[in-house]
Amino acid sequence: MGKEPGGTTNRLQERFGYTYDAAGNLNWRTNNALIQRFNVNNLNELTTATNSGTLTVAGDTSSAATNVTVNTSNAVRYTDNTFASTNHALADGNNTFTAIASDAYGQRDTNTLTVNLPATNIFVYDLNGNLRTNGTQILEWDDENELISVTVSNAWRSEFAYDGKMRRRIRREYTWLSSAWHQTNEVHYLYDGNLAIQERDGSNVPQVTYTRGRDLSGSLQGAGGIGGLLARSQPSASTAQTAFYFCEGSGNITCLINTNQLIVAKYVYGPFADLLSQSGPLAEANLYRFSSKESGVAPDLIHYLLRYYVPSLQRWISRDPLAEALPVTAEGNETTAFRNSPVSRIDPDGASSEPSQPPGPDPSESECSKFPWWNSEVGHTGLDCQPQLTAAGKQAPKPVQGCVLQHEGVHAAQCKEHGKTGYGLMCIIPQFAACAEAQAYMRSLSCANSTLQDHSLDSKERLAVRCYKMAASSSEKAYSKRCQAWTKRPVPSPK
Repeated sequence: MGKEPGGTTNRLQERFGYTYDAAGNLNWRTNNALIQRFNVNNLNELTTATNSGTLTVAGDTSSAATNVTVNTSNAVRYTDNTFASTNHALADGNNTFTAIASDAYGQRDTNTLTVNLPATNIFVYDLNGNLRTNGTQILEWDDENELISVTVSNAWRSEFAYDGKMRRRIRREYTWLSSAWHQTNEVHYLYDGNLAIQERDGSNVPQVTYTRGRDLSGSLQGAGGIGGLLARSQPSASTAQTAFYFCEGSGNITCLINTNQLIVAKYVYGPFADLLSQSGPLAEANLYRFSSKESGVAPDLIHYLLRYYVPSLQRWISRDPLAEALPVTAEGNETTAFRNSPVSRIDPDGASSEPSQPPGPDPSESECSKFPWWNSEVGHTGLDCQPQLTAAGKQAPKPVQGCVLQHEGVHAAQCKEHGKTGYGLMCIIPQFAACAEAQAYMRSLSCANSTLQDHSLDSKERLAVRCYKMAASSSEKAYSKRCQAWTKRPVPSPK
């Protein structure tokens, strides 16, 4: 429930409700008086989605308005220049809304939007778990499970081409005219690592250049560029234009400001990346929005390097291309995104969910050495395959103990999988031991990152977890380096 400053007035466009099944699939979603039901099969693939109730239409104005109407009904205006109009009938198919705003200076502006909202959407997947259609769009995939086209019959079509690193390198847009497809645009992407830094047209002429800095990880690409966009430049425009990105704590772009310090694009999102409103002369042209990722190329698709996310469905439209089947838990499955918690988690590349707020710089050695368990063995898993805390580990705070037991739980699983003899050999043969420890420390880091999102930790517990994380990070890097030098492949995720 979103509220106005002061915490008293409810914002009608921010009354969200969600219900999930035991596998983390979205079952029901409400937005004020709109009710949506989602059904899945035994593979956790969507089968149908239904809409009922009435619509709440929301948007914003670029400056303070004195009156806003939507389809002649007065809208409620809020302090941040957003507005909401309720109880609009839901038509099965196209719904058209006309918003008219006026201000104290007699200025008036009109904006009309048509959206297709079928009462029932039917979803079909291929045998690889890729979404083939949502009832309106047809999606095509290549042998690498990369999305290569999205088509709406007799309307528009987008085509994509990728390189060997699964980076999208070319995008082509088409429109249906006189019974044939006509190309309207072609974009070629230039990358630094996994991040696009320039777009060129089909003649190799630069169209847009992106300046990037440190992202939420504190490095240039550790968080997939989320929160690291600095500027957008259009060198090919008749008058060169540069606008500067601003984002909030989760790396979502909230606005762009030009060199005259004027807001030229403004975005408001729902918790799962739904675009509630946008305004400004650059709002449509700029495609980097939620999670600092490219969106708007095909409606309702956000490109996360390895996969595409659909905000209206709150899920990925394909399985993780770099992982084996993920376990089904209450936090989700292979197609749920952000562990159903996008306010506190991000996904750098479409393959991993991480806490959105970094815990800050590592503590100093002197800070950590005050803990009696520091630099001691805190956990152990013997040939009985039972994880346990050592005497030093029992002196650690409960949050640290929890992560130690998760670390040892990986070893316990290795012990049970390979048997006592096999596990014993893993412990004494350096190459096997490096790979086993790398997996265990990967779990340690995941646990520490999740624990640091717990706002109930006191200052001593938080420092202890940060010290544990610092040690786990150093060990994970060292063991992973040794393991990869031996196996010549990345360390697989722990089971």
